[in-house]
Order: sequence, then structure tokens, then C-alpha cells
Amino acid sequence: MSEGNPPYKRVFHCDHCGYEAQVAGERYLDKGCNNYMETFVCPDCQILYESIVTEITLHKTLPLFFEMKEVFPDFNLDLPKEIEGDQSIEPALYADHDERPESKCLRCGNTQGIKWTKENPICPKCSQLMRTKKIE
Repeated sequence: MSEGNPPYKRVFHCDHCGYEAQVAGERYLDKGCNNYMETFVCPDCQILYESIVTEITLHKTLPLFFEMKEVFPDFNLDLPKEIEGDQSIEPALYADHDERPESKCLRCGNTQGIKWTKENPICPKCSQLMRTKKIE
């Protein structure tokens, strides 16, 4: 599993049927949305897609709240009044990653996606092995 965005998205190509997809093929942390992503196969569309596999749970009693308030004065997490002005709160983790129960196909919305990895690159269209292709 990569910590941080993957160095590049790989293009996986099937020589047998010509199907191609640009995906990471592994679990990685997308720092832009601060969630973990994985590659899936849609059993209906027979395509590869990436989906968020975790949800962020923000803790409301954190220093991050105060930093956000400085940058965005209207930012509000509905903190209790006794906490809102107290910047001496002990630092805590500002987020937990909870596993999401399902992924969703970007094309049809199917929630029965099957995890797909570069270690077992089976083509979702014809079940032959896919290979990585250089991006030019």
C-alpha cells in the first residue's frame, strides 16, 4: 500500500481484446481528499474504476479546528461553547479512517465492485492477463 499518491497511474492494456484503463492497481492514500483509494472491477460494466474505500471522521476537539477558524472565519463544527474558545485542548488525532461498506461504479452505480490489483491483472472484459503500457 502506498502512503501518499501513487507515483503515477499505470495504463493497463489487454492485448487479447484491446481494453485499456488508467488506474493505480493498488491501495493508496489520496492526499487531495485525504482518503484511501482502491481499484475495482464492476461486474455489470466490466470496467476498472477507482473508488474511495475509507471515510474520514473528524474529531471536533482539535487544534485543527482553531487553524481552520483563522483561515475560514465561518468554518463551524458546532463545538460546545466551553470548547470553542479553549486552545489548550490536548492534541488528538484529527481524523480516523473508517472502512466504507461499499464502493460505487462511476459508470452505472453498482455497489458490488470486486477489488482488482496489479499483482493479478485479469482483464475485466475477457479474463486474459493485462500488462502495463508506457504512457507517452
